[in-house]
Amino acid sequence: MFGPILFFALFVGALAGMKKWKRPVFLCLAAIGFFGFIVESLILVFFMLQIFQGNCYFLLGKSRFYDVLIKARLMYSVYYAQDKKFFIYQVNNDLGYTVGKNKNTGVYATNADSVRADREYAIIPDENTLRIAAFGDSYVFCDDEKNADTWPYRLEKSASRLEVLNFGVSGYGFAQSYLRYLKDGLKYHPDIITINYLEQTSRDFLSAKDIVTSNNLRLAHLYRPLLGWRDGCVTTEPMTPYKLFDPEFRRDHIFNEARFEVETRWRMMKRLAFSNTGLLLQQCLFKQLVQHYTWPKNFEDQDIHVALLENFLKTAALNGTTVVFTTGIEKAPDAPEKIAALLRKYQDGIVYFPAQKLMNAQVKKAGSQDMNLKNSSNHLNAQGNIFYAQGFLEFLKSKTWGRGDRQFVYDPQGQKFVRVKQAPRQSKQR
Repeated sequence: MFGPILFFALFVGALAGMKKWKRPVFLCLAAIGFFGFIVESLILVFFMLQIFQGNCYFLLGKSRFYDVLIKARLMYSVYYAQDKKFFIYQVNNDLGYTVGKNKNTGVYATNADSVRADREYAIIPDENTLRIAAFGDSYVFCDDEKNADTWPYRLEKSASRLEVLNFGVSGYGFAQSYLRYLKDGLKYHPDIITINYLEQTSRDFLSAKDIVTSNNLRLAHLYRPLLGWRDGCVTTEPMTPYKLFDPEFRRDHIFNEARFEVETRWRMMKRLAFSNTGLLLQQCLFKQLVQHYTWPKNFEDQDIHVALLENFLKTAALNGTTVVFTTGIEKAPDAPEKIAALLRKYQDGIVYFPAQKLMNAQVKKAGSQDMNLKNSSNHLNAQGNIFYAQGFLEFLKSKTWGRGDRQFVYDPQGQKFVRVKQAPRQSKQR
């Protein structure tokens, strides 16, 4: 920041010295000051443009001036500009990020409770309606397809007395899907929960690599809850853009995690930060460093995932909800032993949906084996989602769903789900 001021002061001082002593050295100093001022000013303008376009160079060094600008712009972009209807995702203090409320981008639309839908759903389900809540990533959210072309919408329209609430969020792993179930889905009292993750992935943890290598800190998917393990319990800590400007957070979750101690080079780069030119050179060197760095995997410990999975299955069981894993039964035997043990423990409330098998059966039935079922982002297109929904409906037809006095079966004549009549309880005679 102070580079232009320093070079301008050098230029003015050299001119004053040249007038007084008229020595060539002052002419050289004046030239250095002039060209240095021009270069520093141009780089300053470049940084300003980058900041206001969202490419926030927050790792440029301990420059309070740039931090203030970046922070102000980032807060506006994340918390204020994203209130506009065409920003579908937004940062959320509990979930890291999620789908916004009442959004409409022309392709995606959400209701007042962040469900991807063109209508509102009652909190308490109708007593004669089977309710499904779908959780997961972009394959549940159905990236790049309109609401009417998503498989949850198609499934809901395929039978009467059936509701399918789409809680999918692109980029979610199991942890965020579970946290969203607790925050947004549990209150809707679903009879069935579908989730397309069984295993733990890197998506369940904050990625220092994504933050360090991203030039745009407005990207909502960078923000994930900070999961920890303390005294045998899972802990969660909110992750917001404010954290990026906390020196302790940078140290504990970015630099230490990425092990930048090789950093004889990094320490050397820090010394360049006294000028804008130095900051730009530092950023270029830094990018070269991280490109060749082998980032450690931070999701090898299964304890957090096992605890989250057990909490998820236990919560569903306590609320009389059946869990449908859309990964399919074929993947369950490959799960680590701790997870396999949990699946056996809660097996009465778990069902596996063989998605690919049933979808392929629908494709074959329609004679559409040669049809392209993927869109440009490699997700199911409108026709692919129709086949997926048809396969899911066939799956739903084959079982009785719900527990206790809320049990449903499919009525093929009425093409609807009907409530199973419970036998009246006989009072005990004394």
